[in-house]
Amino acid sequence: MKMKKLHSYFVYHIEDNKVVKVLSKGSPDEDSCYNPEEPTELPRYEEMVKELRDANNDGHARYSAFDFKFLINGSQRRKLLFISWAGDKACVKDKMIYAASKAGLKDALGADIAIQASDEDDLSLSEIYEKVIKSLRT
Repeated sequence: MKMKKLHSYFVYHIEDNKVVKVLSKGSPDEDSCYNPEEPTELPRYEEMVKELRDANNDGHARYSAFDFKFLINGSQRRKLLFISWAGDKACVKDKMIYAASKAGLKDALGADIAIQASDEDDLSLSEIYEKVIKSLRT
């Protein structure tokens, strides 16, 4: 994902409480770039968020990796985001399993930034952008 840029996102789940599997992949989206001055939706990001919401509605947590392209000081940048999603409807067992195994998967993916999301606001593009900018400053 990071090198070849064949996909804009992956959504993962833990199967049988021990094996991480890819549930879905998003096609590449070279034209979309988040601009905080003129916020618009990123179609592939919205697809991924819908999958995370649907999993939550079914009582499940999920991981995702997203190739986030954004503008900062007039120049385009990109970071690989690792999102750990355990919404309010996810069962406690899922939340515990996902929390315990997220560091290993984040490292294996080579993600630049890890984001813990537990409600809809945590998944908003403006919130994601703020977390990315904050991580660049540290």
